Amino acid sequence: MTPRPIARALVRLFPALASALALVAPAGAQDPPPVDDAVRTALVERVAQLVQEHYVFPDVAQQIAARLREKLVSGVYDRYSSAYDLASALTRELQSINGDERFKVRVVAPGFSDPTEGDAEAVRRRKLASQRRRNFGFRRVEILEANVGYLDLRTFADARVAGTTAVAAMAYLAHVDALIIDLRQNSGGSPSMVQLITSYFFEEPTHLSSFEVRGQEQVDQFWTQAWVPGPRMADTPLFVLVSPFTGSAAEEFAYNLQSLGRATLIGQTTAGAAHPGDLHPATEGFAVFISDGRAINPLTATNWEGVGVDPDIHVHGAEDALTTAHLQALRAVDSRLPKEADRSAIEWATMTLVAERQPFSLTVDDSAHYAGGYQGHYVSLRGKELLYVREGRPELRMFPLALDLFSLETLDSVRLRFERDEDGHLNRLIIMHADGRREGGGRE
Repeated sequence: MTPRPIARALVRLFPALASALALVAPAGAQDPPPVDDAVRTALVERVAQLVQEHYVFPDVAQQIAARLREKLVSGVYDRYSSAYDLASALTRELQSINGDERFKVRVVAPGFSDPTEGDAEAVRRRKLASQRRRNFGFRRVEILEANVGYLDLRTFADARVAGTTAVAAMAYLAHVDALIIDLRQNSGGSPSMVQLITSYFFEEPTHLSSFEVRGQEQVDQFWTQAWVPGPRMADTPLFVLVSPFTGSAAEEFAYNLQSLGRATLIGQTTAGAAHPGDLHPATEGFAVFISDGRAINPLTATNWEGVGVDPDIHVHGAEDALTTAHLQALRAVDSRLPKEADRSAIEWATMTLVAERQPFSLTVDDSAHYAGGYQGHYVSLRGKELLYVREGRPELRMFPLALDLFSLETLDSVRLRFERDEDGHLNRLIIMHADGRREGGGRE
């Protein structure tokens, strides 16, 4: 089959391009004129015809077309004299028949037609420049406490232009003990980037997904790549954060990994957009977006269209989702360590995360009990604040994390833990270091 022209292909990869090309009117363009019976009849008939020709499910397409024509004959659309109102009514009708929210009838610039190669290339260049300024969606790449990697990815840019950025990010994360990929603000993008990043998480070639397109005999398959630059992370515990704003290619990434049992999904159910499509010119001043393809998972034989990808662990708060993922990652790493291994980094990170999740406070009276000397370490109460000082060092404010547990300003690698005797009286201060060292002394 002859490949689609680049202009059509770009609309499929970048749905926003459809809007950009459709809605940009020439200078001096007027609002669309009122619609009459002839305009209504021509539009409904053309939309019905386009749905029959292009909608991904032929049987459903016939039902939709018949429903539109039936409504036209019965006069349902006669009351709409505004182009925008008629487009909205047809959109509601199309979406109500089988729940496909991708269906949209739009009012477009006069003379709108299939985007030319020149139009598409100009928009592609602008989009590429915009993506470069946003680092191709790679917003944050960092190492969290206890060597847990974190990647905040906002889009799946085409690997042909963003591949080097992706490879650099994966190289930075190559030696983490667990990895969190945050897709909560990722609305989709290119399957090529899904394929590239996913390839780092499998040792052997793995079938990820297939795509069927109406009228195209060939089914496109996506497999992991046989070779990737840098080390693979096939055994690294993987966690993916998702939300209702996670859509399209980002959903595919999450769905593929979940179906293969390769990642734990945390957050909220995703948008439910698995059917790509095109914006088709209808009659003068109107166009209709029709889904003409669908993703098919090789294991489930279906996809996430209309229902979204359901996470393994449901979490609603944005910060809590990341905290939950970090704690899950620490547990996964801990479970792999031999009994005699040093767990100080994991314990330290867990202690910090639990304290952040459950904020703790003390009254002034309760704070006063901690004041005193502890063999070279001193705690004092000044107003409502507890202060810690070691001989010859500056004073540092203390912040309660839990009962008898405090952090210090500017020193993330130190915690203060107080011990009590059998009667509940404070009798010892332990200085805890992130590397596992302990020091301190009894109360004077």
